[in-house]
Amino acid sequence: AEVEEVLSGDNGHQHAEGQPMISPGQVMSEADISRLGV
Repeated sequence: AEVEEVLSGDNGHQHAEGQPMISPGQVMSEADISRLGV
């Protein structure tokens, strides 16, 4: 929930590493969070 709120501002944009942002409400695993560099 907290991570989703942080990412919501850039929703629809790609991360610097080229990873697409998650859809609203999608659950992120620890691996996803680590990959995004959060």
